[in-house]
Amino acid sequence: MWSIAIFFIISIFHNQIVYSLDNLRRHSTEAKNVFQLEVTEDDLKQETIKMEKNNLTEYSDYVINNSKQLIPQVINLTHHSSMPHIFASFLFGIFIWRWEIFQRLHEYRPFLRSWLIFCGLFGLIGNIGAIILEWSGLAKAHPLETSILQTIGDSLLAVCYISGIALVSLSAFWTKLIKLLIPAGRMGLTNYLLQSVIMSFVFLSYGLNLKDKLNILECLVIVIMSTVVQIIFSTWWFQRFKYGPVEWVWRLLTYGRWLSIRNR
Repeated sequence: MWSIAIFFIISIFHNQIVYSLDNLRRHSTEAKNVFQLEVTEDDLKQETIKMEKNNLTEYSDYVINNSKQLIPQVINLTHHSSMPHIFASFLFGIFIWRWEIFQRLHEYRPFLRSWLIFCGLFGLIGNIGAIILEWSGLAKAHPLETSILQTIGDSLLAVCYISGIALVSLSAFWTKLIKLLIPAGRMGLTNYLLQSVIMSFVFLSYGLNLKDKLNILECLVIVIMSTVVQIIFSTWWFQRFKYGPVEWVWRLLTYGRWLSIRNR
């Protein structure tokens, strides 16, 4: 919530800040020219007062005349930017960690069940609403509403998935299966970047350019195969090394000293 509020504040006042800095630069130049002239102290005071009045008048006129244009710009910028959503997700992750939900899953089992049902239901409603707007052609006329529905739907479904996986992990059978994913999770950043490279090469024009040549089922098969390969690769990697390759570089940059990557 705070992240979105901060984003709106920065967006709204961005143009005014730029305009003020430009005014400051312009009037500083004018003031410099005034000082270079041989003028009396009274002339200098009058010129300064005149500049201040002009600056205030221009700035006030700017804010009043452009307020109607600024608000749609902010809405449009927010609609096309994922930064508030990403920042809010980070804050939600901090909230989850501070509550130690993953460390005490058994205690939070009823809470997770409620999240699973509530977020799953309203997440589907949000996404279905966005899909209806897209299919009906109303999305172009109502882009902000479509974006809000989709953002809410995606976020709630993400929480639903997390809750479901957490509940499944409490089962003895599924715990053994989930353990196979631990190596891939330990090098999550590496796998994220690697999958981005693989998928962009498969689907985009600089690679195999299969974007418009495969159906949904074929795309799903490629994604599953890629994921399985990454899980196998991650398991092989951690039999020899302590950190994922990108995670190791990140640690070096974070701690500023050499860290051994090989298992001893």
